[in-house]
Amino acid sequence: MVSKIKPIFQFSFLFLFITISLFSETVVMRSGKSLEGKIVEQTSDIIIILDKKGVKRSISKRVVYKVLYNASEKEKLKVEENARALLEKEKAAKDAIAAEELRKLEEERLLELETVLEKNRIPVGESEETMMEYKRRIGELEAKVKDMEDFLGRRTDWRAYYATPRSEWDLVKRSAVLPGWGHHYAKEDSIGSAYTSLFFTSFALYLGSKAAVRNTKNELAADAVEITVIQPIFNSALVSLSPADTQAAVGNFLSVQTYEKMNKFQKDSSEYGQLKSASGNLEKITIALYLGQLVHSYFTGRTWAELNRQKTETEFQTTTFHLRTIQEPSNPVLYANQRPNRIEMDFSYHY
Repeated sequence: MVSKIKPIFQFSFLFLFITISLFSETVVMRSGKSLEGKIVEQTSDIIIILDKKGVKRSISKRVVYKVLYNASEKEKLKVEENARALLEKEKAAKDAIAAEELRKLEEERLLELETVLEKNRIPVGESEETMMEYKRRIGELEAKVKDMEDFLGRRTDWRAYYATPRSEWDLVKRSAVLPGWGHHYAKEDSIGSAYTSLFFTSFALYLGSKAAVRNTKNELAADAVEITVIQPIFNSALVSLSPADTQAAVGNFLSVQTYEKMNKFQKDSSEYGQLKSASGNLEKITIALYLGQLVHSYFTGRTWAELNRQKTETEFQTTTFHLRTIQEPSNPVLYANQRPNRIEMDFSYHY
């Protein structure tokens, strides 16, 4: 769970950083209203600003009272108040002397505004590079959002999985039913697959060796009966029925056959002992794997349960991000009032 949530917080931090860097300038109007954004271009008469919605706006310098860079909220409020006070003073002007004073104040204000803008002007080349960098960063964020949406689309049960109270015994019970299932449930698929494969491979080999031991034992029992009971009776009958002059030869031949069968029986008995020992070892390995994965699932479960032991359903929060990729017009001055094309993407997640 931590490994999935951690990239989301990194993503949020990066998005916040880009947002702050994009909208660090405040244009205060003579009416006392203000607009936050990024000044991307200016001429002798107008300022072109990229607002928070990704729209370029063209503002006449004659309606601009002051431009603030990285100003605090207190500074913004004070400048807005001064702008409104000046506007009221203009409205109250009744005679030519007051109008002349206001005209001089207006010229001084425009000169100050031009000086501030010129001081903070971004060269055209650097401005384009900055916008390209912003687009690149937003593209990376969109790719991460796409990956997260793909994940959430595939795993529709993930919220219930992380919200359900956990216990280490949840993994142990699953591992007891099917070796490796507990680790799969804890999202440790590689370990779970390894336990499942090893256990069933060992178990299959054990069953095969058990069947081979049983068959070999039956064959040895039949051979023992043949050598100790059937063969002596058969040899005695065959010798007694043979002519007197051939009985010695027949007896020798049958003795050789009996000796060969005894040698084969002893060899098969030795192989049976080895096969039985191997089957016993496979049985021990299978049991050890089963018990080992149970113990492992218990300790894995303790860590797994601690990850959200303090989490409850009410602690899950929702966060939404709005990303926009802006296609700039080729001439920002001619198309300053044109609404640019943009791609909007909304992303929400719970944790």
